[in-house]
Amino acid sequence: MGTFELELDEKYLCSLGKITANFATLEQIISFFIWNLVKKDESFGEFVKLESPLLYRQFTEFLTSSPDGLKIAPGKRQGQIITSELSFRQKIDLLSALYQDIVDKPSAVTALQKLLDRARQAEDKRNIVTHSLWTMSDKKGKVNRIKATARNKKQLNLQIQRMSVEDLESIATEISEVAYEIQTSVIRFYNPSFDAGSLEISI
Repeated sequence: MGTFELELDEKYLCSLGKITANFATLEQIISFFIWNLVKKDESFGEFVKLESPLLYRQFTEFLTSSPDGLKIAPGKRQGQIITSELSFRQKIDLLSALYQDIVDKPSAVTALQKLLDRARQAEDKRNIVTHSLWTMSDKKGKVNRIKATARNKKQLNLQIQRMSVEDLESIATEISEVAYEIQTSVIRFYNPSFDAGSLEISI
């Protein structure tokens, strides 16, 4: 049986894959933050006060992305039940509401809201990439993103945008950075003095 093959350079396919994988990580970290707000883990809180920042990162990654970690993640049952059927936007709204209800520090709430705005923007960019047709343009070696819309009884709008591998890599990096900073916010929920290094945000 034959298959339909896109005439895209593997670099494009790799970059598209990074966007998809990085976004899945971002969504999982947002879910993990919600789990911690649903049920605060005092032992994890003590851990991030005593051990090294590198271990904080490794342990949160273990809790969010491994079978064994997911079984012991804070608020694991209640949190996972709550987030399992929510859309990305619903998770952001829930995280925002829970955080505002629990954290009594206006500067921290404001900082998280700005970070969640970036997460929304990252989702918009991911959606544009994911829900478009990718095809070679009329110029050799160039690739177009094509998307047709006709929403709210509006006339057909055909979006055609030439995008480079660098454009896609920039989106993948942006998503990864937001995920990193939200992970930082989870750690700071337990340890406000945590130093995130070069990607530090003030909360």
